[in-house]
Formats: sequence, C-alpha cells, structure tokens
Amino acid sequence: MTIYEPDNEQKLAYYSERLSRGDYLVINSRRLYGTLVNLSKPYPLTSRYYRLLFAGRLGYEKVGEFSSYPSLFGVNINDDSSEESFQVYEHPKVMIFKN
Repeated sequence: MTIYEPDNEQKLAYYSERLSRGDYLVINSRRLYGTLVNLSKPYPLTSRYYRLLFAGRLGYEKVGEFSSYPSLFGVNINDDSSEESFQVYEHPKVMIFKN
C-alpha cells in the first residue's frame, strides 16, 4: 500500500480498491501506524484508515498478532513503549488481518 504518498482522491481510490480485493493485510512494523495515526492534519486519510482498521470497521478482523519481547533471566520485558527504532529493527510486532 502507498502509505507515504500524500493523502488525496487517488490514494483513497487506491485504498478502496486494494482493501476490497485483499484477503489478508499484514502489518509488520509500527513504523507507519505508530506515527501517522497521530498526524491527522497532514495525513487525514491515512490516520483515519489506521483508526478504522484497528477498530475493525474496514471489513478486516485481526486474526493474529506476534511479538517477541526481550527477556532477562527468563523474564519477558514488554517494551511496547520503547523508542521506535528498537522495536522496528530488533523485534517488530506483526499483525495479521483477514477480510
């Protein structure tokens, strides 16, 4: 999907067409949704897309989520609120949505 493209009518048509034809949607990093969901002024369409997707309102249902957290002495450390690049490159969260 063309997430980095400017929000416009062409992007809306692209999203609509791709989402209606897709069987699955895989998000393998929070790099985009972690940032763009909060940038509703420059990215109103993309921000809304992520909000609706995560709310289950785009026809897609989350069917899987996989994380691999670091551990120390057998204790897992949830680092969901850590600095973005640490998660994105070292152990990204993967989410799978089914249409």
